[in-house]
Amino acid sequence: MLIPSTDSDRPSILYVDDEPENLQSFKALFRRNYKIFLAETAQGAMRILRTEDICVLVTDQRMPEMTGTALLELAAAEFPGVLRYMLTGYSDYDPLVDAINRGKVHGYFSKPLNPSDFMERVGKGVEASLLKARNRRLLAELEDSQAKLRQAHQLAQIGIWGWDRATDRVTWSEELYRFTGLDPAQAPPPLAGLAAFFEAGSWASLEEAVDRTMSTGEPYKLELAMNCPDGVRWVSAFGGPTHDPQGAITGLHGTVQDITEEKRSKEELRLARDKANAANIAKNEFLANMSHEIRTPLNGIFSMLQLMGTTPLDGEQKEYVSVAVKSSKRLTRLLSDILDLSVIESGRMNIREAAFSLQDMRDSVLELFSVEARNKGVALEWSVAPPAPPCIIGDEGRLRQILFNLVGNAVKFTERGAVRVEISRLSVPAAQGCRLLFTVNDTGIGIAEDKLKIIFEPFVQVDGSYTRAFQGAGLGLSIVRKLVALMGGDLVLDSVLGRGTTVNFSLPFGLPGQEPETAQTTPVEQPQVDKPLRLLLVEDDEMNLSSGRNMLQLFGHVVSTARDGREALHLLARQGFDLVLMDIQMPEMDGVAATRAIRAASTLAVPPDIPIIAMTAYAMVGDREKFLEAGMDDYIAKPIDMEELERIIARVMDKRGQGLLQL
Repeated sequence: MLIPSTDSDRPSILYVDDEPENLQSFKALFRRNYKIFLAETAQGAMRILRTEDICVLVTDQRMPEMTGTALLELAAAEFPGVLRYMLTGYSDYDPLVDAINRGKVHGYFSKPLNPSDFMERVGKGVEASLLKARNRRLLAELEDSQAKLRQAHQLAQIGIWGWDRATDRVTWSEELYRFTGLDPAQAPPPLAGLAAFFEAGSWASLEEAVDRTMSTGEPYKLELAMNCPDGVRWVSAFGGPTHDPQGAITGLHGTVQDITEEKRSKEELRLARDKANAANIAKNEFLANMSHEIRTPLNGIFSMLQLMGTTPLDGEQKEYVSVAVKSSKRLTRLLSDILDLSVIESGRMNIREAAFSLQDMRDSVLELFSVEARNKGVALEWSVAPPAPPCIIGDEGRLRQILFNLVGNAVKFTERGAVRVEISRLSVPAAQGCRLLFTVNDTGIGIAEDKLKIIFEPFVQVDGSYTRAFQGAGLGLSIVRKLVALMGGDLVLDSVLGRGTTVNFSLPFGLPGQEPETAQTTPVEQPQVDKPLRLLLVEDDEMNLSSGRNMLQLFGHVVSTARDGREALHLLARQGFDLVLMDIQMPEMDGVAATRAIRAASTLAVPPDIPIIAMTAYAMVGDREKFLEAGMDDYIAKPIDMEELERIIARVMDKRGQGLLQL
């Protein structure tokens, strides 16, 4: 027998005797092997038992106040785990035997005490007691673990099962009984009898999976519809093979988890997503239709105002027309910004990548804002720092929209000084293509520090008072930030009130396989049409047809008209034209279908390469690209600006390099 060497590990013995000499002799005999506690009375012994971790109680039989037998019986009732021994003479034998028979005493030692016999018997008793205590502790821990496991299975709604092929015996955990509603006192049905618990399709899938697992040893995982007392519930069923020591498959085991709520939540989420998508589509369709319906009459108003401005007017009339024209332009910009923001926030804006040149981007920006800047006495400058590539691959339309918003804001809020656009190339690994840094700097009014954190929010303006000097809805910068993020870029704004604003944004671009020659850095003259053209205007709205014809005639061109695509094809087959201005939404045949028919024309009577400009009220994000992909050469959105229309006609004719028909 191994006796622990440390005091804390030694078993504790309490010896009770009313003779002090006997107590000291007992301690002297066994203190090396046991931790000894001594008591002269039964009451003292009980106090020690209640305060110390006593393993063995040894007591003399004959003591005042209470006999040893009575003390052992009292200790047995309160401390059943303590080993209890009597130290006595033969005269005390009868009551001791009675106590032993009733299980109150584990044994006795005769006087005089034999130390060797005591050590051997008590040592064995202590070992047995410790083993029992350990087993009780392990059993309690096992029962606690099993209870926690059952609770976990119940909370997670997981049932465990097993099947033995040799006996066709199926075993279930408590949770599976709860699933099926069967009495846990009954044995589960054999494997083939489980069909009643599943929907027909699910049972067929389970049978197939079981056969495959038994043949190949591969586990399976299925989602099955299970018939339960409260109706059909969905479960996630996992199963795998069990093996004998030689590795042969002897059966199956697995789990079944109730996923009904998860399936229901996913279905509700899918329905909500579908509903939201449908609402979003309906909203976008509504916005597109509203845009078209608003722009169509607005085009008539704006066009007539511009035509009125070309007629002889006195000073007061000119002022009225000018104010009306500016109001029409503001309304158009507001409509465009609201539609663009709606499309971006809906997540339906797509990035369309194609090769384009920075020189073309420069021309479009300067072409749009140079007149306004010059009228205000503000310099508008554009520079590209080497080694920025002249040709890049990216979304030209979205970049143009970003620059139009930023440069437009810079020009609007700058009364003196300059607006500068600078482009430089950032250092990135060659495999990542290139990343360009765009800087738009102005010497305008600047932005107060408390406005910088919210300036990119929709409808936020630098000056929100009733007396603000600059008009606008506050959507431009919000659109810019969202577009930059959509294109994988970063944007930083720095501004000092009264000194100006600098906006830096970087965007990733691809590089074409072969770059074109370096673009010109000096301003280029805008193309001009110095000869009259024969134009075909295709438009179904009478007001727009009239105003469009008058505008084009005012430019000096000869104009024929058609009211739908079929009539346009008929005229193109019979007459010669230099260019077609094509509306999109028309009866009989729309503008896109007419353009495709022209491009696919096999007869020489309809020139398939004739320039076509979309002139339409469809101005949502992506409309321009869609019409260009259909074969049109350029695009102008209604309401039509006369100067922009003239520039686009000249640009298209210049790019085509077509000769002009002589009248």
